[in-house]
Amino acid sequence: MRTKACSRKELDLLLDRLCGDNRFAVEVAAESGLRIDDVLSLPWLACVEPVEVVEAKRGVHRIIDLSPDLRRRLKKRGFVSAWLFPGRVRGHRHRSTVFRAMDKACKAAGLQRFSPHSLRKFYARQRFDALGDVELVRRELGHKYVSTTLIYLFM
Repeated sequence: MRTKACSRKELDLLLDRLCGDNRFAVEVAAESGLRIDDVLSLPWLACVEPVEVVEAKRGVHRIIDLSPDLRRRLKKRGFVSAWLFPGRVRGHRHRSTVFRAMDKACKAAGLQRFSPHSLRKFYARQRFDALGDVELVRRELGHKYVSTTLIYLFM
């Protein structure tokens, strides 16, 4: 099953029904285009300054620079771990936690089911609309082929 991108309105409805770290994780994913595993493994330093991320899937290096507003709100939570999204026991939060929270929020909002990967497609669409250049969006997402990026944009 292919993941559908969500619209800005759907994302806002989803965010309204999420709270805490799950909400922040969804916001970071939508703003950065990172896969949810990469979002959850961001260091706490990401809410202070731009950080270099090595994406787990392909080993692509990217600099992640969150918006000043999102950084400010993330910093307000205070430092609790080396991870921006710490897990309950050790390490960082697990993606299944965000999946479950998104499922519950989609149902509560009366939305079709969106997965965290929908946020990556949302990011692709937003960047394409802003830049108008598929090649730049391809590079930002770390796709090897433009055909993959086109699927994100037009499916």
